[in-house]
Amino acid sequence: MRQSEAEKIMEGLAKLLEGEGLKTKPVRANESYGDVAIPLFEAVQKGSAEKIIKKIIEDKNLCENVDFKGVENNFLNLAFTKKFYIKSLAEEKKKEKAARTAVVEFSSPNIGKPLHVGHIRSTILGDSIKKIMERNGWRVFSINYPGDSGRQVALMILAMKRLNMEKIENERQLLDTYVEINKKVEESEELKAEVNRIIEKIEKGDAETLKVIKKIREHSLKIFKKAYELLGINFDEIKGESQFIENAALIAKECEEKGIAVVEEGALIVKLEKYNIPNTVLMRSNGTTVYITRDLAWADYKNEKYLPDLSIYVTDSRQNNHFEQLFQILKMLGRDYTETLRHVGYGFMTIEGKAFATREGNTILLEDILEESRVEALKELEKTEKNYSEKEKDDISRKVGIAALKFSVLKVRNEKNISFNAKQSVSFEGDTGAYIQYTHIRTKSIIKKLEELGELEKMNFDFELNENEKKLAGQLAFYQSALKQAERELSPHIIADYALKTAHLFNTFYSENTVVKSKNGLRIMLVKKTEETLRECLEMLGIETLEKM
Repeated sequence: MRQSEAEKIMEGLAKLLEGEGLKTKPVRANESYGDVAIPLFEAVQKGSAEKIIKKIIEDKNLCENVDFKGVENNFLNLAFTKKFYIKSLAEEKKKEKAARTAVVEFSSPNIGKPLHVGHIRSTILGDSIKKIMERNGWRVFSINYPGDSGRQVALMILAMKRLNMEKIENERQLLDTYVEINKKVEESEELKAEVNRIIEKIEKGDAETLKVIKKIREHSLKIFKKAYELLGINFDEIKGESQFIENAALIAKECEEKGIAVVEEGALIVKLEKYNIPNTVLMRSNGTTVYITRDLAWADYKNEKYLPDLSIYVTDSRQNNHFEQLFQILKMLGRDYTETLRHVGYGFMTIEGKAFATREGNTILLEDILEESRVEALKELEKTEKNYSEKEKDDISRKVGIAALKFSVLKVRNEKNISFNAKQSVSFEGDTGAYIQYTHIRTKSIIKKLEELGELEKMNFDFELNENEKKLAGQLAFYQSALKQAERELSPHIIADYALKTAHLFNTFYSENTVVKSKNGLRIMLVKKTEETLRECLEMLGIETLEKM
């Protein structure tokens, strides 16, 4: 990706400091002090602070783009010049041709169960990571790896025999069936034994049992697809875990032959203690594979098919230990792609502080969350007293409701827990997706007025920037830096934070400055650049832009 004007300045300063033997790097300044700050602690220790300041002031290229603001608390503060702002606001973003390939695996629900809040977070987070990487010039494949083996699948096979599962058409019915069959099994030793027999058949690759799993998987995915469509999310490939049982057994054998795994009490175990990781089972004493064994086969499959430069797993952080074990075993096997593997763990998600258990039926479905968000968004919309048709109200409230859920997930650091509150999340003011959507609509409305008046062709740049204009222009200058940081850290909250701050700065600027009929080219450019930037941020967060609100 090409460097932005701000990145060129930061790189120039970094090279100047490096040339003086300093490891110090320039950083964004506190907005009350300027745009760029250089920590002088190292320079002071080496007695070169005055020399550094003099070199920066005398550097011709830097002087055109930054003004010396002074030294405060051992930080040299610099402010961008008007010339810099004009260049920065005028620079065009070009989507680069994809040079690198990534695979992002996310959502991955268990079939036979509805999407719970944890899978919702994985789905929204993974989709945003994909979009951020695409914006940074990656070719990205989104992969869904549903769990279609184990106890919950055995229960649904049992449900097909004893309940009319084929009539299930939505997540509510799927939940009811899952709860009902769980209850029947818990009350019957005979059914518990039957579930165990089914699990063993699954693990041993019994052909008839795998046919039934295929049928359950297809039926569940049809229901999941409705949820994904509500969120506007698609996958390039969906591959069930049970399809890797045979290859998993071969990898377990490979581990034993290479001395990576040893047999203890009939089970095949990998010793990982010397890596400060708990040991793990690859094969049970009854000869069946486990989750991690199938994951080893799955990792090989993804690498062979996509040859990715980066392979990302997005799951609950409670699986951190599992992925440490997985990656270490792949290294011990000598797989040459282990450096491409990354696990993005995320925190627990609750609805208004309440945790849920699917087995007991104590959960809230995605359709319930979105419906509550839509209703709350409609209430906010009706407060505006604007004359919308019923169709417009329904469309806007639905999109704002989805934005509320997505933004609530994405504005929080990956590793932190989330408590979603629909009423707070749809507010048109404050730190919400709706606030950014509203601000974006405002920028489009201003641009439309400017177009109607022909003011986009008659811009005058004989104006100086006031403080609010400088703060907004400085924020916009660092958009590409935020974008690259979000890609580097695989953290959508960086884009969410950036979009919020940009929206706040824009609304402050607009409340105190006339744009339409001002003929002020700098203000017009600020509006245009804000519209473009917020639109791209919303796209990366998977949030739809609106025409009205």
